[in-house]
Amino acid sequence: MNKGIIISNVIKSKIKRPDFLIKLLICLIIEFLCLKQGLQQIQMDYESVEGETCNIYMFVVTAFTEEFMLYYSILPMFIILISDIIYEQYLTKNIYVLHKTRRNFYVNSLKITFIFSGFFVLQYLLIVVITGLLGGLEMSFNYTPNAIKIWCDSFQYEYLRETLLCLPKSSLKYSTMIVLLIVILKFYMGLMLLAMIGYIFSIKKENSEYGAFAMFLFIIFNMATMQYNGPWSLYGIGMRIDLAGIFKYITLQRFFIYDAGCMQKDVINLFCENIVVWVVWAVGLTGIAGHLIKNKNM
Repeated sequence: MNKGIIISNVIKSKIKRPDFLIKLLICLIIEFLCLKQGLQQIQMDYESVEGETCNIYMFVVTAFTEEFMLYYSILPMFIILISDIIYEQYLTKNIYVLHKTRRNFYVNSLKITFIFSGFFVLQYLLIVVITGLLGGLEMSFNYTPNAIKIWCDSFQYEYLRETLLCLPKSSLKYSTMIVLLIVILKFYMGLMLLAMIGYIFSIKKENSEYGAFAMFLFIIFNMATMQYNGPWSLYGIGMRIDLAGIFKYITLQRFFIYDAGCMQKDVINLFCENIVVWVVWAVGLTGIAGHLIKNKNM
């Protein structure tokens, strides 16, 4: 039997369960309500920009990079849904039996989490577009350059994000489709790493609830570090440590939002940095998971 077919069947068997479908429906409703509130706010922001109104493109970019919508609703919804996927004894035991080796067990378990993460991104993109259309936004995939320039030049992002839109002004140098692809890809990369963190804790405790709890704690840690704005001074030895810079590497912030430090950088360079950080994270998490599986009785 083709391995790809086996994995797709495993995912389908889980998604079709009534309890999962109920949770999915509840999450979709919460996502819609959160996006509706965000849409009202960004339309209010655009009232101060003469000659421009928010369109579908700008709303999609905002939905994939806005701190409040992501950390307070969308990412928790992802954790709730993927907790049924990251480690479930019936599914993972069968994957191991089918593929024989621990290495194949791990690889194919990761494929399940990555495929589901892709499914989550697609459903989120779809509901963002639907919400925008229902809210009367124009089906346009163009920048609103005046809004981007005004907000990037006028507001001090290192202290306060005055609007929902937080997109580097350097985005205007590139095609809208390139920037949109970067925004969605980095969001997807962040979801994959978050799923891997949950997967490791689920393997360790043989319970997906521990994985979900670990992901929630990690997101809370992300939210806490976003409130830190300055270097930490060790007056006794005359050192100053930029914890904000360190936090960017030990959390997943860079994959979900453009923070103050990113606003003046080139979006392509930022994405290249994200890829490097993602590889380092992925290698480290893979090593930890591999060690756990190697010492685990299957």
